[in-house]
Order: sequence, then structure tokens, then C-alpha cells
Amino acid sequence: QDLFVFVQGDVGVTGRLASGLVLDTVTISDGGPSSAAQARTGMFLSNMGSVTLVDTIIAQLNSHNVKGIYIDTATSLTLDNLSISNLDSGWSSVAIDLNSVDTLTSTGLRIHTVDSPSLSVGLRSTAAGAISLVDTEMTDLQTYPFQGVYAYAQAISVDGADSFESTDATVLHTGSHTPNLIGVDGVQAVWVSNVVSATLTNTRIDGLATRNPHARDCWGLHLEDVGNAAVSGLAVTNLTNTGSYSKLGFSGLRLTRVASGTFNAIDISDNLCAAGATMGYCRMIWIDDSGNVTMDGITIASTNIYNAPTAAAIAVYNCNSAPGVTIKHAIIRDLTSNSAQLHGLYIASSTGVRVENVTIAGLDDSANPARGVYAHTNVINARITNSIIANIDGWGVHSHDNNNSFDLGYSYSTIHQCTSGADYNALASAGNQYVDPQFVAPGTGNYHLAPGSPCIDSGNPTSPVGDEPLPNGGLVNQGAYGGTGEATTSP
Repeated sequence: QDLFVFVQGDVGVTGRLASGLVLDTVTISDGGPSSAAQARTGMFLSNMGSVTLVDTIIAQLNSHNVKGIYIDTATSLTLDNLSISNLDSGWSSVAIDLNSVDTLTSTGLRIHTVDSPSLSVGLRSTAAGAISLVDTEMTDLQTYPFQGVYAYAQAISVDGADSFESTDATVLHTGSHTPNLIGVDGVQAVWVSNVVSATLTNTRIDGLATRNPHARDCWGLHLEDVGNAAVSGLAVTNLTNTGSYSKLGFSGLRLTRVASGTFNAIDISDNLCAAGATMGYCRMIWIDDSGNVTMDGITIASTNIYNAPTAAAIAVYNCNSAPGVTIKHAIIRDLTSNSAQLHGLYIASSTGVRVENVTIAGLDDSANPARGVYAHTNVINARITNSIIANIDGWGVHSHDNNNSFDLGYSYSTIHQCTSGADYNALASAGNQYVDPQFVAPGTGNYHLAPGSPCIDSGNPTSPVGDEPLPNGGLVNQGAYGGTGEATTSP
């Protein structure tokens, strides 16, 4: 307790083969340069039982390779108000590096200012049991690579765990070296892979950036090979990617091989993707090779996309496992692009995608006709209902010539002011209308229905009215707010 350690060699505090280690009010700081210290670690523990760190501060470590805490094998690790800041290396900086920690419980973790030319990471865990993070904040994780060096920044990286839970996490300013999580070649705020279950509640990601001409990926939250995911309250804003690498990716939320998941209250807005002409893709939400995924309450708004061969607010790829992907109560609005093609919703090689009570409006592509909903090749039985597609600089609903016309269908929906046409190679079923939906104030981003809108009570009669306030006419409204407490009341 009340221990001060000044690191002059390679390790400040070290231990192994201990159980019940408790460190309370410990400060570890750099003790000055050492010619022998090619790597500097604030605390190194191995083959431990239980470890508890309370009110621990690790700050100002400098070397060729720097780690704040490195633990190799422990039964349990409890972090209470741990603070790690100002790690600066000549090659890689990792604030917390964990391998084979059975149980990690953290409250009040703060990681600030982690710099390196190659790799800057806040928390990295491999082969864990259960991970629980509450009240986590990470800011200013940055890379500034030398020429020809691949550089990456990550706030949280988890590869292998029984369960991962995060509540009230904030990741700010991460990526390439400017004042802000910034990765020159690539950046991921949160990457969770090979996990049985992942639960994230109230996650804020703001200010990610890649600014190298050869930058690759800019991802907010990436879930990969996850059994079951539950994400609510995710906000991703101010992503910036100005790279031009041919395989580059840009996503606020990416799902890769997620077996099942629910995603509620997701807001991905105010982002910029301005890349070179060889860029791979820009997809605000990318769902790939996943099944039984439901997204409810999605906002994607006010994003500018330039020089991207393909761009989409939501992209669904290779999703063929029943019951498939369902997107409902989503609003996609005010996207601008000069790309080869801008899409509100892009579907490819997928079966049974369901789109319910979605508003797609204000898509402007100066290069080619945009598409509100587009079915690329090998799409089977995709259906849109109770939705509004309006003010599209291109097509409302469009299906590739290789698809059967009945493989993309829409019903009880409104399509208005789509400059190329309401639909192409798509099946228009019962209940559709082609009139002005009468939004309250689209110029200021208010896409609620104005009183007297023809979209009020115009949804499928068999659809539940949900939480619509009275009087609701016993019929659901069309658009993103139909079936919710924000629905416009009936006349």
C-alpha cells in the first residue's frame, strides 16, 4: 500500500507464482533513460492466482517497446480505478496486455495518451474466461509510423473469451497522429473475436481517424466469430478516413460471423469517408455471414462519402442462416456521395432479409444514381414493409437483373421523389402509395410524420401498433417511428 516505484530498468514491479496479491494506491512511473531498457513494463506478473489492483497509477513510461501492465496467466484480475497514461515508445505501446486471465473485472479504468509508430493498444486480452468492464474511458491512442511501417491503433482488443461484457465505455480520439483514437494505417475502437457471448451497453466512440494515404481500416465496433451478441446504446460519431488503400474498410459497426444478436438504439452519424479512388468500401453498418440478427432503433445520418467504389448505410452480405437479418425502426437520412454507387440498404448473396418500418430519405450521389434499397446478385426473398423511401437521387427500390423480380418485394410502403423511378426489377405488392410522405422538417433532420400525413395508419393491417400513442387508429404508421412511442397520432 502507498507504494511508489520509479522504473529505471526493464520492469517496475514483477511477480510470479503468487495468490491473493493486492496492491493498493500504487504509483509506477518512469525513472529515466536506461541503455539496457529496450522494453519497459510497469508491472509484469505471471502464473498468478488472484490479483487485485486498487487506485493504481502507471504513467510516463518510455522505451522502444512499452507495456503498462503485462499479465501472463492468472486465475482472476480485479482492477479498481486503474489509471494508465503517457506511454510513448519507439515501436509499440500497450497499456494492458493479458494472456490467459480466467476472470477480469474492471471498474473505473482510465487509459490516456498511448503513442507509438507501429501499435498502440489500450486493453488487449487473449484466451480469457469472463471479462467485465464497467465505466471505461480511453482517449488519445495514436500511431505515427515511419515510412513503410504498418501501424494500427486499438482501444479494446479481445481474442478468445467465454463472455465479454462492457457497460458505459467511452473511446475518444484514436488513430493517426493528430490531437485525437487515431491510426495511420488502421484503427479499431473495439474488436471482440472468438467469444461465446458479447454484451455491450452504452458505448460511445468518437473521433476515430485514419489519415495516411495508405490507410486500411477504420472500424468503430467489430464483432467477429461471436456466438450471441447483445448491443444497446452504441453511438459512433466523427469517424474520418482519408486513406486510399485498395482493401480499405470503413464501418461504424461491423459483424462478421455472428451467430445471433440483437442491436438496439444504434446511432452512427456525422462521419466522413473521403478516400482515394481505389478504396474498397464504406458501410456504416456491415453485416457479413451472420444469421438471426435483429436491428431495432437504428439511426444513420449526416455522412459524407467521397471516391468510394461502393458505399452503403447498411450492407448485408452472405447472410443465409434462418431466421435471417431483420432491420426495423431505422432511419437512414441525409447521405451525400460522389461514389460509384450510394445505397441506403445494400443486400447481396443473402436470404430472407426483412425490412420493417424503415425511413430512407435524402440520398444524394453526384456521380451515379443512388438506390434506397438495392438487391445485388443472389438475393432471395427480401421483403420491405411499412417503410418510406423518399428524396433519392436515383432509384427507390432496385434489384439486379440476375435476380428474379419477386426476390425483392415491397408492400404497404411509400415511395416518393426518386429521380430514376420508384422501382426496378422489384415486386410491388399490396398497400403501396407514391405520394409525399409529409415529413415535419426534413431540412433540419426531422423525419417524423406531420399531422395529416398519408403515411399515418397506412402500414400493414396485420402489423402490431406497438407503442404508438393514442389515438392510433389501431393501425401502424409507416416509417421509422411507426410502432414506437414517437409515432404521430391518428387524426
